[in-house]
Amino acid sequence: MPRSYITLSPELVEYADAAYEHLQGEGYRVAVEKSDLYYPNTPTLVGKRRVTEFIVEVASSADSGRFDDWVHYGRARGKETYVALVLPEGNEATLTELASLRAKGIGVCSAGPNGVAVLVESSDLSAIVGLPDLSREKPAVRRLLKAPFRRISEGLVVDGFKDAATNFEQSAKAHFLKGVKSTRIQLVTAKGLPRTLSEAQIERFTLGQLGIGYGEIVAPTQADDLVRRAIQSILKDRNDATHHPGKAAVIRRIKSNVPKHVFAVLNALREIA
Repeated sequence: MPRSYITLSPELVEYADAAYEHLQGEGYRVAVEKSDLYYPNTPTLVGKRRVTEFIVEVASSADSGRFDDWVHYGRARGKETYVALVLPEGNEATLTELASLRAKGIGVCSAGPNGVAVLVESSDLSAIVGLPDLSREKPAVRRLLKAPFRRISEGLVVDGFKDAATNFEQSAKAHFLKGVKSTRIQLVTAKGLPRTLSEAQIERFTLGQLGIGYGEIVAPTQADDLVRRAIQSILKDRNDATHHPGKAAVIRRIKSNVPKHVFAVLNALREIA
């Protein structure tokens, strides 16, 4: 069955197909351009083999900077994660580019009529936890996450997470309120009844209530749905960080989950901030 690519340039399809066959041959279940709340962008291919995840980006040239967020994602995942760049045969990366990608743990492959050749082996990125680089984000996102990220990097993980969640909640509430005021957002309850909210009611929403509100939007945009999913992702840990901050088990769980929460919040803020 022919594979369908939406974001990939047509001239790169044959190389993506070669990479697909290569991953399958390595025992991976392969998905094409899979969307995920925690991915920094939509990859060309995603291979899954038990708990191992293998991300493949097919491109015409080697740009090591585009992989920085994938490195952070892999380190945050907590399970074996590999990322590789696949280049068309003849589009060789320079020695400097290969060295940069190797240093980051990113694999490099060459694809052609005879299949895929591995030039640089991928490393498991899950060994080290890191934070996404905010320098390339728009000013509003940097303003909302710079201080929380600094606290997390300084070891104040739970406090930094709470700050990031609070800033995200305020932005999500402003986005929701703007949609309600403009009548773009129309609400219907789980029982199918129309729901009307005043500005004062929305301002008093807890994060959980805000998540319910996003879930009741009749015709949600991609941004609306991303915010709803991000709220679902962080809600339990945000509540426990607020109400049970001294519990050892809570602290351990939150520290374990914070890396993925960071990506959920960042991806949502990219849409609404």
